[in-house]
Amino acid sequence: MDISQTRHNERQAPARAPETLPGNEILEKQITDLRTALIARDVIGQAKGVIRILFQCDEDAAFAGLVQLSQDSHCRVAQLAPMILDMVSNGQALAQVTMSSLKRGVETHQRSQV
Repeated sequence: MDISQTRHNERQAPARAPETLPGNEILEKQITDLRTALIARDVIGQAKGVIRILFQCDEDAAFAGLVQLSQDSHCRVAQLAPMILDMVSNGQALAQVTMSSLKRGVETHQRSQV
């Protein structure tokens, strides 16, 4: 079959609109999920920066603090990070319970690195 026959055959079969392609909804959900993940990572990174300043620690220790807080509060890190940023940006002090969890996570990580 030559190219002219291929083009002729393509013209006979109408192209399906993208919204009717199988799996298109799945792809759209994946794109939305990826965008959400990118935004969450940026917010988590900013929260780690706040924790690094508060506890004078490295990035890994700051993340360990977030993980500890997540476990203690039964709340996902991606949900905690914006709360921390909101409080700090509004000039509010973090609750003692929050600070204790963060500190415990940071210190546990630091001890494991020695």
